[in-house]
Amino acid sequence: MNGAHWEPPGAHHVVLRGLDVAGSHMQGIMLSGDHTLVEGCDVWDNGVHENFDHGLYVEGACEVIRDNVFADNHAF
Repeated sequence: MNGAHWEPPGAHHVVLRGLDVAGSHMQGIMLSGDHTLVEGCDVWDNGVHENFDHGLYVEGACEVIRDNVFADNHAF
């Protein structure tokens, strides 16, 4: 996946599994809903703004983030 994944505001019970997310000029993955699973993803080389663009940006409750690899993103 080249570019950002943007979860629709308020979406819930979303599963992101096994994705290769790289090359976004903003967030690699941005979560804004509740009960989301991010598992087994490679998230790398995202963002262009220091301390602003993240490999993973999370807003919401009951998120599960496991077994992912994050590398070379501008911010975590």
